[in-house]
Amino acid sequence: APHAQTYLQVDPNDLQAGGDTRSTGNNCFRLTTARDWESGTVWYKEAVDLNEPFEMEMNLRLGCMDEEGADGMVFIFLPRKVPSGYKGEGMGFGGLRPSLGIEIDTWQNYHLSDPAEDHVALMVDGNVSHFHNIDEPVIIPNVEDCELHLFRINWEPAAKLLTVYIDNRQIISKEVDMIRDVFRGDSKIYWGISAATGKYNNLQEVCFEQLTFNIPQLGYTVKRRLLGGDIAEL
Repeated sequence: APHAQTYLQVDPNDLQAGGDTRSTGNNCFRLTTARDWESGTVWYKEAVDLNEPFEMEMNLRLGCMDEEGADGMVFIFLPRKVPSGYKGEGMGFGGLRPSLGIEIDTWQNYHLSDPAEDHVALMVDGNVSHFHNIDEPVIIPNVEDCELHLFRINWEPAAKLLTVYIDNRQIISKEVDMIRDVFRGDSKIYWGISAATGKYNNLQEVCFEQLTFNIPQLGYTVKRRLLGGDIAEL
């Protein structure tokens, strides 16, 4: 069926860690410890096709320190996999271009026009200043509470619609032509997540849960796992 989907649990073998990232087991990775000036990334090894719909689901832990915790995470779309971007306020995303990033920012940088509260925003080309983001930042409840927060991203290419959810609450729904306006016609893009600390820090972790693909666009890695007996819900 042309619109059938497969729901696939993430395999750690399909992920590539960079920077200060360390695996903690059970599909979980510690991107930074509670130390200053760390930066880590985790990339999915296989590119996705922006011409096809998909969804990513993961749990994020953005630290246990609220007032003194920094800096946050960025979910990244990029044409290549890299160890990490700029640390500190760059959140491992700064300087990466061409790119689209969904930041979960937990530290207020006044010169970047950050809100005082934790917030989410769509950023492009490794620029973390809100003077240059796609849309205004969206304030969210404090996420530096030592808890896991469900983070979900949905891409609908027909509508060019990117939707972001945190704890099952829709935070962002934005029309953006990623292929034309961000990636200059390139539709095969890698995705991953980064985090960083600076003069302040936090323990920041990600646990990958589920990927949802349209069956026609499944790549080699997914096909291999399905042929090897992995269970998919159709």
